[in-house]
Amino acid sequence: MRCLSRLWLIVLALVLPTAISVAEDVQLREKAVTLLERANSLGIPHEFAAYDQVITFQSFTSTGTQRGQFTSVVQGPRSYRDEYQFGDFDLLVVVNGSLIADVGDRARAPVEVRRMTRLNRPYSARFDQSDIIRSIQESEVNGRPAHCIEFDTVVGEKSDANELCIDAQLGVVLRAHANNETVTNSDYFAYRDTYLPAHITYEQTGLRMELQQVKKEIEGSVNSRLSITPAECAGRECLHHLSPALWSGDDAAKTGERVRESRCDASRHGPYRWRNSLDKRRPFRPSGLE
Repeated sequence: MRCLSRLWLIVLALVLPTAISVAEDVQLREKAVTLLERANSLGIPHEFAAYDQVITFQSFTSTGTQRGQFTSVVQGPRSYRDEYQFGDFDLLVVVNGSLIADVGDRARAPVEVRRMTRLNRPYSARFDQSDIIRSIQESEVNGRPAHCIEFDTVVGEKSDANELCIDAQLGVVLRAHANNETVTNSDYFAYRDTYLPAHITYEQTGLRMELQQVKKEIEGSVNSRLSITPAECAGRECLHHLSPALWSGDDAAKTGERVRESRCDASRHGPYRWRNSLDKRRPFRPSGLE
């Protein structure tokens, strides 16, 4: 009996610390999940308003430095004008209701433009079963106090050390390192019921990018800016041309017919092809540059 009792003591000595550790890990994970869920919620305005946005960005690679710009005028999910410029790449996308016009070839978009488009979306993430929370450290990111969640992502025999740092005051993501990429957000400014980063830094192997953004609400109609002129199409590939008058029609079906009947002369303004905005292969926002 004494030997059996000693055996049980040994088993308890081995198992009890593990059980306590697991209990602590569960609490740590709950705290990390709560921090991340709040950051995800704060990163997206809950009410929509028309806005004007300008992003200037630079890329740094072994081949040198390049600069670009993205401008966007948005009246609604199906009413916006996006312009991309980076090196010799130019793309103009106008959407109004069921009508879409492309000027340029989005298939040629460089990786830097596609990465900028992704970074323009509010950062959101979630922990899954492959993520093991190791600790939550009180730290600083660019002078801002932060809760930094240290976690490992384990898939099979591969384990990657990752980190998410959340602003201790604002509750938004300051820095995220995962999937061999690092995104750092700074200089947050108030926008409606949330905060947006004025400066974003992106780093991965062989590529570093810096983005600077300005975004503000628009009062009144922006219909006059949701058009494409023949001059903008000259010498470039256009999927469709719409005159300002055609944008003002409320009946999308009739407008579509009028557009079909009033295509510009392709010999002067390049090829025009009709595309309905319900084509799921090219989503509305962002402009399909992923």
